[in-house]
Amino acid sequence: METLLLLDTDINMTAARNFHEWQKEIRSGNPEAVSRFYTENAILIPAIQGKIRKGRPEILAFYKQFLEHVPSFTNLINHTETVFEHENRVLMYRHFGTFRISFPENSMDGRSSQPPFVTIITFLWKLDSKDGSWRILHHQSSPLTPS
Repeated sequence: METLLLLDTDINMTAARNFHEWQKEIRSGNPEAVSRFYTENAILIPAIQGKIRKGRPEILAFYKQFLEHVPSFTNLINHTETVFEHENRVLMYRHFGTFRISFPENSMDGRSSQPPFVTIITFLWKLDSKDGSWRILHHQSSPLTPS
């Protein structure tokens, strides 16, 4: 992951880049690569499976199962805000929005293994003081139900 030093003016660009890199690893289907985006003590609350995952080993276990179907994410609405900064440097930011999650068609019958759904996803990203990379501290997804 690439390190970016930030001013508030480019927090949106950094969030977009971090999300793009995370999504690229999702599409690769490699759960180990995806889990490296998370801090050692991160929390993941996924929209599916309803179990809170604490720490990178549990997050890795989740992605081993979730990535069997290699989902894709389409960003519908996006927002980024600074949570903590020090001396004009952003150290933590929140990235959230609505996303459509789609799963590929099953090669046997041409049908998707799961219908697409819209979810609200919130990421809390933290700048790692040891290596200067961005890591996810908290990730929560909630299905968006039609009103």
